[in-house]
Amino acid sequence: MIVAVPVALFLILLLLFLTFRSVKESLIIFSAIPLAAIGGVLALYLRGMNFSISAGIGFIALFGVAVLNGIVLVAYFNRLEQEGEQDITKRILKGTAARLRPVLATAAVASLGFLPMALSTSVGSEVQKPLATVVIGGLITSTFLTLIVLPVLYSLFSRNKHFAVKGAALCIAFLLTFSAIPVKAQMLTAPNDGKTNICSLDSCISYALRNDPLIQSANYNIDQPFQLKKTNFTLDPLNLQYQGGQINSKSSDYNLSASSGIPNPFLVAKQSQFQNLKIVSAQAQLNLTKLELVQKISSAYYQLVFGKLRLALLQQLDSTYSDFANFANRKYQVGETNLLEKVLADAELKQIRIQKQQAERDVSVFQTELQQWTGFNMPVDTKDDVLLVVATLSQIDTNALKQNAISNLQQQRVNLSIAEWKLEKSKWSPSIQFGAFNQSIDKLSPFWGYSLGTSIPLFKTGQSGRVNAAKLQSKIAQAEFDNFNISLNTAYTLALQEYELNKEKLKYYNSEGLQVASILMTVADKSYKAGDISYVEFIQSISKAYEIQSSYLQTVNNYNQSAINLNYLISK
Repeated sequence: MIVAVPVALFLILLLLFLTFRSVKESLIIFSAIPLAAIGGVLALYLRGMNFSISAGIGFIALFGVAVLNGIVLVAYFNRLEQEGEQDITKRILKGTAARLRPVLATAAVASLGFLPMALSTSVGSEVQKPLATVVIGGLITSTFLTLIVLPVLYSLFSRNKHFAVKGAALCIAFLLTFSAIPVKAQMLTAPNDGKTNICSLDSCISYALRNDPLIQSANYNIDQPFQLKKTNFTLDPLNLQYQGGQINSKSSDYNLSASSGIPNPFLVAKQSQFQNLKIVSAQAQLNLTKLELVQKISSAYYQLVFGKLRLALLQQLDSTYSDFANFANRKYQVGETNLLEKVLADAELKQIRIQKQQAERDVSVFQTELQQWTGFNMPVDTKDDVLLVVATLSQIDTNALKQNAISNLQQQRVNLSIAEWKLEKSKWSPSIQFGAFNQSIDKLSPFWGYSLGTSIPLFKTGQSGRVNAAKLQSKIAQAEFDNFNISLNTAYTLALQEYELNKEKLKYYNSEGLQVASILMTVADKSYKAGDISYVEFIQSISKAYEIQSSYLQTVNNYNQSAINLNYLISK
């Protein structure tokens, strides 16, 4: 984007100059671009979207369409001038009135064409929406502002040459400034140190997948076998020999020879197959690395949301016990209660504040963990403050387990070990040798010749050991894969049981538990202040309500963690 945006702006300006043969008129029409950029940025802000590659492409498309409105107006102004209308004001009024419909039609057609993309919710909408939003928002502002600003600039440029020079400088400054926008927008995903980065789960995952070192390492592991594939077919080192002396007579003769060889085509095919399987295995490792990263970020993200909500609950409880302690103190001062109630109220308040301090530390730990997995260089906070329920499967899907990323990687390792065994077996195959020589005999004219042969391995002792070791390794990999499948099915069954248990608990809290807690909090507060219940009954009621609310939060968190674990096991 750092290259594409300024290049696009420069090409637009160049084409305008080639069309009108005037720097002044080219810059006037070029003013539609900043007017369009205003709407594009505002539209992204109003819809809560970040700058992305698709949004950047949308800006490039927007600039091209926005310039059309300026071309329509300025071209008609020039036409009126050629027809004899020398008064600039009359020329602008007539031209703007006559070209109002074409300008509106140009913007309306493009905006309505992008409207389905802006409202799309199907697969690929995350790419379509930013692009369409930028174009529609930019065309709205550029259309209305162009009808006002562009005629004013045309008038000023035409009457004041000094202003025209300043205007050209401003346009060039804008071109240089806007070139830096992609860089700044990219920095929004990784702000400077000293600030808290508030992000949604999707944005955290998206950033981590782009910048995580393990992901980059997995990508390098894919590139490595691609480079090794170039070595599948290689010539043997060139063997050069020179022989001189009395070969067949007293005369000094010589023999100059060169030879090389090529591996057996069967061996080349096995090497190629082995490297291809290494690529597939590396891709499976990349998929699993991404899946594990998504699981860790999702788990840490919901853990942080849980910690914040638990802290908010303790803050609410702190407020309730503060009122209780103040009320107990006032009663003690006027002699309506004894010292025990006052001391107990203060002790309960201190206990709650100790728990709140622990909850604050837990939130800090959860933030650090989320920052670790996302890779941000500053503290991370969640955009969501609600413990959303993560959707997952409701029954065991054996096929999904067999096709998940974890099982796929294990299967590829088995295939790779079998391919390595076959490769070692193929190294017993003979290779082809060829060469050429130049020979002189008894001072006669030297002559050329060639040689063809084969290299046949006679002793298989060393290679036999390597073949047997590779065969045993393939059996080990297959046995480990069989054991892994058993463990995977067991892990999925246990995870599903935990998920179902938490699901049943949630039904209770949603149907009865939370309502009971709310009633206990409200009635206990009013009854104690009215003198209908003792402080012991008040504390018991408040404690029970807090226990229900805290258990609900813990249950939702456990439910989410089990759902995240299930999704990881089936690569969802």
